[in-house]
Amino acid sequence: MTINYQGVDRIILTISDIRVKPSEWENGGMKTGRGKQDNYQIQQELNRIQLEIDNFYHEYMRFHGEYPKRQDFLDFIKGGMKKDRLFKPKSVVTLIPLIEDLVKRRAEGKDLNKGKRFREGTIDNYNSMIKALKGYELSRKSKLTTLNIIRKETLSDIQNYLTIDLEMKQNTVGDRLKNFKTFLEVLFQNEVITCNPFKKYSITIPKERASTIALNEVELQGLIDLDLSANPTYELVRDKFYLLCQIGVRISDFKTFMEHAKNNEIVRIYNQKTGSEIQIPISKKARMILEKYDYNLPDISEQKFNSYIKIIGSMVPALQSLVQIRYTKGGRDIVENVTKFSQISIHTSRRTLITTLRNGGLDSGGVTLMSGHATEEMVSTYYKNDGTRNLQQILEILDK
Repeated sequence: MTINYQGVDRIILTISDIRVKPSEWENGGMKTGRGKQDNYQIQQELNRIQLEIDNFYHEYMRFHGEYPKRQDFLDFIKGGMKKDRLFKPKSVVTLIPLIEDLVKRRAEGKDLNKGKRFREGTIDNYNSMIKALKGYELSRKSKLTTLNIIRKETLSDIQNYLTIDLEMKQNTVGDRLKNFKTFLEVLFQNEVITCNPFKKYSITIPKERASTIALNEVELQGLIDLDLSANPTYELVRDKFYLLCQIGVRISDFKTFMEHAKNNEIVRIYNQKTGSEIQIPISKKARMILEKYDYNLPDISEQKFNSYIKIIGSMVPALQSLVQIRYTKGGRDIVENVTKFSQISIHTSRRTLITTLRNGGLDSGGVTLMSGHATEEMVSTYYKNDGTRNLQQILEILDK
């Protein structure tokens, strides 16, 4: 008897109590017909064995969420083809408490990321993922477990819930699934689950290029001209944003920059994300902000920063203009006109610097020295040419 399923090396076994004359065998089965009653009975037994093994194969897949391995076939056959012991329920553990514990460890600094603590913004994203997963369980009236999570259908249903039920933007869905994939990989490495289903089924995490903005000289000057002395928190957020527009570092590198800023005209640090060296010349405008706070800007969470900078931006008349954004939400394409200030975030500062440098004549290769991007092509995604100068040139030509 040979067993040959895809992904399993061929198994060859002997059925000891059935003997067949070679002359009675043809085309993969017994010769049957008049006077071949013995052959018919043997063929029936062979058909039964084949059906039992085939049923085992499909039932194993449905029960365990994965295909049987070579040893599973051998155990089934040598055990008299009795399925009871092979399909006893595995230890089932609910998933979310395990993930909550992992997030707690990261928040408390018990687990580190490349030797450093996880950022507060990252922990906030993890908690948003957990909230979404709890909503999924409530909606489906079913707990996520170490058994059902390894099925492709479960992940597809979670994505449908985030996209259709919650009507999340496509990139938000992608962020939730990306973080979920990270924790499933941890659970897989710790042998809590038998596989990471994202990898096993090659599930693509949705992502689209988001509509982003950069501020021009007039808009930046409008921010600086605001008198925020009555609200020290707003003043700090505005000043830190303006400083970031001058130095262009990611927020993850800001603390390292501050450690070297006081005694250097050019700060050289290693980019935490890419590991490459970046060189940051400190402009007069940047130095002014640094000296204002004596090189010690108080910390503020990224979430609060993003909220406050939008409020501050709403006070600038130049930022009341409308910009068009495009995104996918609830599985539908959306085009929307929104105020420019509503789109400002901490990362806008980095795009603003790159756009300022490119508009000033610096090529992409020069920009990478300061931005730390691996390629000039990546720099181009940060460059937001609003066409203002080109439009002015067009008008000058037409008005002659």
